[in-house]
Amino acid sequence: MTSSRSTSLEDLNLPLQGLTMMPLYVKPSIYPGNEASLTGILVAKSVLEMRFISRVIHTGAIRSKGGTYLPLELWLDILDQLMLLANPDKSKWSFMICKKIDIKKTRSGDKRTTLTCHTATPKSGWNFSKFEFESREKVYEAQSWLDSPLKHKDAWRIDEGAGYKIELDEPDNGCYIPSCVYERPLVRDIIARMEAGLCVSCDNVRVLYSGCLGGAQMLVKRFDAFLGDGKDLVCPLCVGIDNMYEDKAWYR
Repeated sequence: MTSSRSTSLEDLNLPLQGLTMMPLYVKPSIYPGNEASLTGILVAKSVLEMRFISRVIHTGAIRSKGGTYLPLELWLDILDQLMLLANPDKSKWSFMICKKIDIKKTRSGDKRTTLTCHTATPKSGWNFSKFEFESREKVYEAQSWLDSPLKHKDAWRIDEGAGYKIELDEPDNGCYIPSCVYERPLVRDIIARMEAGLCVSCDNVRVLYSGCLGGAQMLVKRFDAFLGDGKDLVCPLCVGIDNMYEDKAWYR
């Protein structure tokens, strides 16, 4: 029985690869005062807008300037057309930090969890795919910024404006609109969605050639990606260090 590389080169067409983040739903750890426990989150803004429109439509609260209410069926047809835009892979993404958690009861007695989030940008700009992060240590440092942004405020430039109000769903809410809020983003997720998949390390080919000379050879040694036999490995920066080690293990 033969094995195959878990990551084929055809699957590495960033940023259209599958999401690696987890959708952020209501869970016991999300409560007021526990904001620092949340990781940074990536938000698909066009999907967020569609979800807001969907909620308004289903309340039946939309009417024309003249005070005329349209039938719900017509609004649902309009929503179906708008849903064509609600594609996470084609959305404009924003990185956000949660600054406040509110939990309120609705008239029906249910609880509604709302996050107040602010967009954030590294003070050095979005350049995770640049030479500054071409080592395991630098990638792990950048990952710690993403995992605990409120503990690394000195690394971020936070927009302290009004912020975005994001109402979280239950995991089984039955909503047919894709999730728009994702937690636990990895460095490779940032490169794929905030940096358009551009990677200086591998020149966007998603692999490093361990037999090459010069700076590229130094790079693979920094990531412990050197095989010494001229074989290629997936890029540890834009595809992920874990995927690179898995690729290396397969060769051996």
